[in-house]
Amino acid sequence: MQMDASTLTRNMQPLVGQGWLSIGAGSDARSRLVDVTEAGRIKQAEGQRAWKEAQEALNDLLGLDCVVSLHQLLDACIARLDDDSDHPV
Repeated sequence: MQMDASTLTRNMQPLVGQGWLSIGAGSDARSRLVDVTEAGRIKQAEGQRAWKEAQEALNDLLGLDCVVSLHQLLDACIARLDDDSDHPV
């Protein structure tokens, strides 16, 4: 995943606000130390369970062969987009 530092910081703020991450001082003035809180670990486990249930439901709905083909297509698209990252859309 490619993301600049300001975007990453902005995207983490809601997670900090919910108490799922904490941000502290890093080893120098330009760095920060990010830690997952206990509440964050609990939320991550909840999310992983929900994601697994969603994946199983999709597998049941589309069939495993179709889901595998979909993943292969998405992987190929992502690779092509990564290769073409020098040419922004």
